[in-house]
Amino acid sequence: MHLALNAIGKSTYAGIKRTMTKTTLTISFLVSVCVALALTASAQTKEIYAQRLVDQVAAKHPELNVIGLHVTPPNSSDNIIIASSIRNKVGKKSDPDDLEVMTTGKPFLKVLKPRELVDTGLPLYDGGGAVIGTVVMEVKFSFTKDPQVAMRRAIEVRDELKRQIQSKEQLFSDIVPAQSKDIYAQLLVDQIAAKHPELNLLSIHAIPPNSSDSMIIASTIKSKVGKKSDPDDIEVMTNNKADVVAKKERELFDTGLPLYDAGDAVIGTVVMEVKFSFTQDQQVALKQITQIRDELKKQITSKGQLFSEVDLDQASSAADSKQGPLKLLQVIPLPGVTGDFDHFAIDTKGNRLFLTAEEHHSIEVFEATTGKHLKSVGGFETPHSALYLSESNTLYVIDGGDGTCKVVRGDTYAIAKTIKLAKEADSMAYDAVQKRIYVANGGKEAEMDYSLISVISTANNTHLNDIKIDSGNIEAMAIAYKRPQLYVNLRDKGQLGIVDLTKNSLVASWPLPVSGNTPIQLDENDGRIYVVGRKPGKFVVLDSETGKVIATLACVEGADEMNYDAKHKRFYITGAEGFITVIEKRNANEYEAVAKVPTGYRGKNSIYVTELGRFYVAVSEHEDKPAELRVYQVD
Repeated sequence: MHLALNAIGKSTYAGIKRTMTKTTLTISFLVSVCVALALTASAQTKEIYAQRLVDQVAAKHPELNVIGLHVTPPNSSDNIIIASSIRNKVGKKSDPDDLEVMTTGKPFLKVLKPRELVDTGLPLYDGGGAVIGTVVMEVKFSFTKDPQVAMRRAIEVRDELKRQIQSKEQLFSDIVPAQSKDIYAQLLVDQIAAKHPELNLLSIHAIPPNSSDSMIIASTIKSKVGKKSDPDDIEVMTNNKADVVAKKERELFDTGLPLYDAGDAVIGTVVMEVKFSFTQDQQVALKQITQIRDELKKQITSKGQLFSEVDLDQASSAADSKQGPLKLLQVIPLPGVTGDFDHFAIDTKGNRLFLTAEEHHSIEVFEATTGKHLKSVGGFETPHSALYLSESNTLYVIDGGDGTCKVVRGDTYAIAKTIKLAKEADSMAYDAVQKRIYVANGGKEAEMDYSLISVISTANNTHLNDIKIDSGNIEAMAIAYKRPQLYVNLRDKGQLGIVDLTKNSLVASWPLPVSGNTPIQLDENDGRIYVVGRKPGKFVVLDSETGKVIATLACVEGADEMNYDAKHKRFYITGAEGFITVIEKRNANEYEAVAKVPTGYRGKNSIYVTELGRFYVAVSEHEDKPAELRVYQVD
């Protein structure tokens, strides 16, 4: 070659070199175009793993307007969109901003007010922590207008992706297009996973008919289906023992449990990954996966049923008609509002929501329809419960710090009157017919050997009388209008007390199969009273005439609030464990826990506003995260 170059001369060589350089650039460009066209065609015919991931994550996160993955394909030097929730974007070259995220490792964040979005870009990692591209997400204002909250959510979603990417090459692996039919096991997995966002992964391992090998027959990560089971998963099935391992680097518990059919025969192994964001307590994780495994068990008549075919189109239609009962709409951060919250009150006519911040010594005021934080009202020591009455535009606040009921003007938020009670005044019940508030106060924490139920008239804002109760701790109360009676949680005794309001005295008490009985609801028409215990969390149904226990169900621990949704016949129970337990009422005697919805740190206080179809939860500050108001749409 050297001799030939000398023979043709330097000028001729330079011309050839320029031509070759142009040709190389042209070929490089053509390769990029071909790759882009191939990816676009792939999106229309067969699918790559990256697109499947994007579709799955987008379905789980309605707060995202768009999600796209920007990666450099094999045999190309150009970074392009390889997967997107907007399919016609696939194959397009990445913008400089998106490229910069990958090359520098620094995220970008833009508030797009005209489009009502927060635009984010983050480095995309594989499971080993290597940067493999950029993930771009647009977070809707309807979820949050706070850029930092939007970024935190984008990071959470990015980390979901990371845990499911073994390598950059995996993103480009082909996936067989979904068939119109699938097996029953996969349908079960999809339905259960949709109900349990605390799971990162759910898979069923079983031995198929005419085979001797245990394999993954259904999974939330479809690319795993068909793979042989690991020895650990097989051991769970053969030894009939649970396996729970903390994977700190992945921030989850990797678990395996024997899978049973409804007749208690062992038919396989169910593997679940429980996120640390749900719990970092191994026993709590084990309890949760056991409950989920038992959900599966109830729906499996036999091992053979797992392999029966189901029509996915019909199943999808059925699933669409059974969406989760609560959908997170907004997260409103409350920076600077410290400590625990207690109870809510609603001003439907004035579109205001009130929240007692007991350790911040304030009432936080929000616009109910938008969630906008309007005002923080001071002048309280330890505000607990609150009641708003529209006819007088008055807010009543029970303040346990100085043992008072403060009468607050609804227009100026000035305290118009202070009604003196005993110390540790806490919960209240309102009789709308007699226009009376019943307030629990006194007791052990007030250094009294009895408690009081104080009666306040809202007609003239006067303290009428006190009912003495032999209990060191009274919690929530419920009024029975037909008698009239007051059902009272005697928490220190684990009893339900009955107060005759004509005699103003405690006339009976019933033992309860719970401890820490706090929330209460009454259904006079069905003759049922509902009580929730704190630890362990237990929902109890009693006959309101006799005190006989009708039903009990496990629920969230540390419960402080129970709301009843008469339209959908559901109870929403919130507790310090950080979840909403949703219980459905089939009839007066039958109840079923149908969902467990994550909230946040000590998200124990809530209110359901029927007129708006909204459910609100207060979440306390924790570590570097500010307090939050969470708003859910009730479906």
